[in-house]
Amino acid sequence: MHVAGERCSRYDFALIIARCLNVNSDLIVATKMSEVRLKAKRPRDSSLSTERTRGVYGINIPKLEECVREFVKECKESVVGVS
Repeated sequence: MHVAGERCSRYDFALIIARCLNVNSDLIVATKMSEVRLKAKRPRDSSLSTERTRGVYGINIPKLEECVREFVKECKESVVGVS
């Protein structure tokens, strides 16, 4: 089973990543998918629902920004070797 968190656009995801990395989010520009030349087509919305996970299994999914912050922290710790 694939599980994901709250609905989030690719733009909003980039903003979350920028915040978690403490980089300038002004460098991120909102663009329509129709204006981007990609080799493969991408769905407009690729969000996954967590209703079944919460309802059937009783598992709550943490907020996306919390997960990204934890991922960044773990990456920094593994590179630097500091806990």
